[in-house]
Amino acid sequence: MRIQRSYTAAAAAAAAVFVGAACVTPPAAEAQGFRVADINPNTSLNGDLLDSPSGALLGGQLYFGVRDKVEGQLWRSNGTAGGTLPIAVPTPGSASDVELATAAGTFVFFEYSDPAAGQELWRTDGTAAGTIRLADIRPGPQGSQIEEIVALGASVLFTANDGTNGLELWRSDGTPGGTTLVK
Repeated sequence: MRIQRSYTAAAAAAAAVFVGAACVTPPAAEAQGFRVADINPNTSLNGDLLDSPSGALLGGQLYFGVRDKVEGQLWRSNGTAGGTLPIAVPTPGSASDVELATAAGTFVFFEYSDPAAGQELWRTDGTAAGTIRLADIRPGPQGSQIEEIVALGASVLFTANDGTNGLELWRSDGTPGGTTLVK
């Protein structure tokens, strides 16, 4: 899969903000776009999907999900080929996607589904070790049906179904103990 940047006058200004100090001026001959990195060079684009097309910006990095033919993967990019790297496959072999990426505080929160817990809230600090499932809100493989994740300061608010209260408002500060139902 190829990640590309497209440039218009407004997009060039936005791209400068995105890559911050590592800003690269797009080549004039490639003003319509250029490849930043080929994330899946051994397969064709058929079957590969960019999961979070808008992604989430945190600390000058774009966090986004990519699903190849086997599993969903979490990636980050600073807008350069060398700075576009996979962070983690939350559950290797899972057929899930990384979705609803939202930055808050020092974390990127996202929804991910694994066979044991189903669809639940995860977060990353940009490292594989710092990528964790925050809670099994609805125990079992059916998951909690997360529909929205919205930043509120250093925390996020999101909707989830715990199997008892139905679809309700939840809050997370990025820790398992700080992921609770809002009452």
